[in-house]
Amino acid sequence: MEHPEQKLQEKLRKFLASRLKPEIVWMASANGGYRDPHTAISLKSMGVLPGAPDLCFCLDNGRTGWIELKAPGGKLSPQQKGVAARLIRLNHFWGVAHSIKEAVDIMRPWDVFKAEADLNEPQEIEEAEAW
Repeated sequence: MEHPEQKLQEKLRKFLASRLKPEIVWMASANGGYRDPHTAISLKSMGVLPGAPDLCFCLDNGRTGWIELKAPGGKLSPQQKGVAARLIRLNHFWGVAHSIKEAVDIMRPWDVFKAEADLNEPQEIEEAEAW
């Protein structure tokens, strides 16, 4: 079974590995994917939040940025829309990306990239891997 959002997240992780400032802390959430009922109950009891964005970035000055990744044509679930609205109301940065380029465009104002980072490459990576 193909998982296009997982593939996008893996490509984005590789892209960011050499381009983010070293002080930026970021992580993926444990949401998404199929879970057997026992694991789902266990995760829910530990506080896994339905609709939580895929990626969290801890930024300068106590700021936080969140990105929800979607396959091309993918739509936000009602839970994702609700979490996004709450994060935005709390003045967090939030965005949804369907490609590496969209994720980079969301992150540019966050000042997370090294000065020398080549940010023109995302489109080329995606086009090459589409073949």
